[in-house]
Amino acid sequence: MKNPAGALVRKLPRQPGQKEARWTQLLTGEPSVQTEQEIVYKPAPPVPVADLERRVTELEGMVALLVSEVETLRTALLGAAQKSSFTPEEQSV
Repeated sequence: MKNPAGALVRKLPRQPGQKEARWTQLLTGEPSVQTEQEIVYKPAPPVPVADLERRVTELEGMVALLVSEVETLRTALLGAAQKSSFTPEEQSV
C-alpha cells in the first residue's frame, strides 16, 4: 500500500562500523545526514609513557595500602569475634 503523500521513511546509507543501515522518518522534512567524509576524527592526545608509569606505580602503592588495611581489619574483627564467642553452657539465663 502506497502513501499518497509519498514515503514516510527513508533508508540511510550504512555507516562504517555498523552492521545494518538505519532508517529516518520524513514527517518533518529531509534529515541532514553526515557522510563519512564530513565526520572529523580527532585522535586522543598522546600521554607520555613516564606519566603512565608514575600513575601505575602510585595506584599499586594505594592498592597495597588498602590490602594491608583490610587484613588489619579482618584480623581485628576475627579476634574480637573469637573473644566474644561463647558456648551455650557458658550462657546464664
